[in-house]
Amino acid sequence: MDDRKAVSVLTATYNRRELLERLYRSLANQSDLRFEWIVVDDGSSDGTDRWIRSILPTAPFDIKFKINEHGGKHRAMNTGIAMSGTKFVFIVDSDDYLPSNVMKTIIGWIPDIEARNDLAGISGLKTDPFHHVIGEAPKTRQGSFLFLRISGKRLVELRRWIFYEYFAV
Repeated sequence: MDDRKAVSVLTATYNRRELLERLYRSLANQSDLRFEWIVVDDGSSDGTDRWIRSILPTAPFDIKFKINEHGGKHRAMNTGIAMSGTKFVFIVDSDDYLPSNVMKTIIGWIPDIEARNDLAGISGLKTDPFHHVIGEAPKTRQGSFLFLRISGKRLVELRRWIFYEYFAV
């Protein structure tokens, strides 16, 4: 595990090269570049592989790239998680883009996350380009989710007991 990288950003993609370019630009503009970007191409035919290879020499962060035979997003995600060189994986879809402070914020949370033993994962709600929250937090029993406000964005912490209750491990 590389201590210089705090987080693996994982993107599974299929024929979305143009969208990946926008995501890449938003990753390159992050104020904290202590992450790697893992891109798993699920058998695209739109030149995704050529484009990724073209940015490798100049990217301001490490990029890991793998081409899978077309098998679906779930398989591409599993491949990417296996490629991760960090303890934390941040899943970012190919049509997403990130404000420049997102990785700094996430990396800043790591000491607090590591200090807890009641978390299985963290998920969040997206915002539109005008910072309006899209969607609502899941409706569930009181105490199963902890709501936070960080930079005006609502996030949801999924507690371990919910994970264990609904997913046999």
